[in-house]
Amino acid sequence: MAKIVVFYENRSGQQQIHTGSKALGDFTIDYTGIPEDERGGTAKQLLASSALYCFCGAWAKPLKRAARNMRASKARRH
Repeated sequence: MAKIVVFYENRSGQQQIHTGSKALGDFTIDYTGIPEDERGGTAKQLLASSALYCFCGAWAKPLKRAARNMRASKARRH
C-alpha cells in the first residue's frame, strides 16, 4: 500500500492541498473574486467527491465480475 502524505497551505485566500499522489496531484481552492456569502460548501463538496470515488471504487470490481459471469452464462446457453 502506498504511503499517504497530505498537507495543506493557506496563502492569501488560496488554499492548496498537496496530496503526494501521482494520479491526484495537488489542487488549489481559490476564492479570488467569489463573494464571501458564496464560498460555503467547499468542504462538503470535497467530502462528497471522496465518498463517491470510494463507493464507485468499491463496486467497480464486483460489477465487472458480475458482468463477466452474465456474459459467460449467456454464452453457455447458446
